[in-house]
Amino acid sequence: MRGRINGLPWLKTIQARGAARRCVVVPPPPMSAVGRCRCRRARHRAASPHCCCESCRSLPPAPRQICRQGLSPGERPEPRRRSTMDAKATAAEAFVREPAAGSTLNVLGITHIYKATGAETGGSFSLWESVVPPGAGVPPHIHAREDEGFYVLSGELVIEFEGQSAPHRVAPGGFFFGARGRRHAIRNVGDKPARVLVFCAPSCGLDQMFAELDAATAAGTPEMAKVVAITAKYGVTIEAPADPPH
Repeated sequence: MRGRINGLPWLKTIQARGAARRCVVVPPPPMSAVGRCRCRRARHRAASPHCCCESCRSLPPAPRQICRQGLSPGERPEPRRRSTMDAKATAAEAFVREPAAGSTLNVLGITHIYKATGAETGGSFSLWESVVPPGAGVPPHIHAREDEGFYVLSGELVIEFEGQSAPHRVAPGGFFFGARGRRHAIRNVGDKPARVLVFCAPSCGLDQMFAELDAATAAGTPEMAKVVAITAKYGVTIEAPADPPH
C-alpha cells in the first residue's frame, strides 16, 4: 500500500521471518526533524563526497559552490591590475593655494589665474579664475572631452548656449554649466571686468591648450585660423564668429 502526505511518500517496508514483504504508511516526522535530517545527510555527503549509501543517493547532486568573484572553493583571485585611472587618482596630493598664488595666462585678452591644474589633481579637474575685460569673451565653441562650470564672482556675463533661443544674463552668485558636446559662448557686456571661477572636468588638455594660446597671444592677437587650429588639437571646435549677444 502506498500513501502520500503533504506531497511526499512516507513508506516503511516490513518483512517478518518467513513472511512476504509489505509496505505500510507511517506518519511523517516533524518538519524540524526533517530539516535536521537533511542537514545531517548533507554534511555527511560533504565530508564523504564519494559515499554511495542509500541516504546519500536520495539527496540531489550538490551544487558547485561559487563565490561572488566566480571562484570555486580553494581558488584564489588574481591580483587586481591597476588601471591608468587608478594611477592618476593616486598621483594627486593634497595642497593649499594662497589667494595671490597660482600660474597666470593671457588667453586672447582674458586672464586665467590657476587654482588647480590637471597635473596637480591627477587629471580629475582644473580650476581657475578668469578675469574678463569689458567687451571681451569667448566665441561659440563646443568641447568634445570635458564639461565646464562657470560661477560668477563679480560683474555680469551674457551667455549663449545651445537649446536656448535667447541669451542669459548671469549676475554674481549665478552659475552656468557648459556640457560637453553643446555649443556655448560667453561675453562681458558690462563696463567693469567680470571675475568668474571656472571648473573643468576631467582635465583632458585644456591647460595645455590655454598655454599655447598664451604663447600665441604674446606676439599680438593671433589670427582666427591659428586659434581654430590650436583648439582643434584638444577637441574644442570654434564656430564661425557671430554677432555678439546683447
